[in-house]
Amino acid sequence: MRFLAEGAAWNHVAMEQAIRDSGLEENEVSNIRTGIIMGSGGPSTRTLVEAADIARAKGPKRVGPFAVPKGMSSTASATLATWFKIKGVNYSISSACATSNHCIGNAYETIQIGKQDVIFAGGCEELDWTLSVLFDAMGAMSSKYNDTPATASRPYDISRDGFVIAGGAGVV
Repeated sequence: MRFLAEGAAWNHVAMEQAIRDSGLEENEVSNIRTGIIMGSGGPSTRTLVEAADIARAKGPKRVGPFAVPKGMSSTASATLATWFKIKGVNYSISSACATSNHCIGNAYETIQIGKQDVIFAGGCEELDWTLSVLFDAMGAMSSKYNDTPATASRPYDISRDGFVIAGGAGVV
């Protein structure tokens, strides 16, 4: 798991749960008619910041080979397809906060047209200050309710003032 960023690690756990819940056998998971469409809103910002810090302080050769699979935007599908030996379609979609929904919708359409029989779909996002600071700089995060954080998430309320950032993963 050392080559997985935090979001991809959560995605790995969600994938294990999805496989278990599906009741599929190993030969059904690792099959040319089984694919994966998994995404993330963006790359692992933590990995990118850490790699840049190491490159500046110690030189680029000290960054290490796992920075690429940890930092690439397609890590969600690529690492899971490798780990679980997915042989069908394999790609990532990145569309901000709608990423997982787009992956699931695209998986549905791919099955519907007969290209695959089974597709694991969903997404992941890490939670790190390196991502939070970017949204905070935009003024996109909720700040009016810092004294009552349990009430800060109110997407449909007239007094909403932004979103509450979170990380995690989900796979269907």
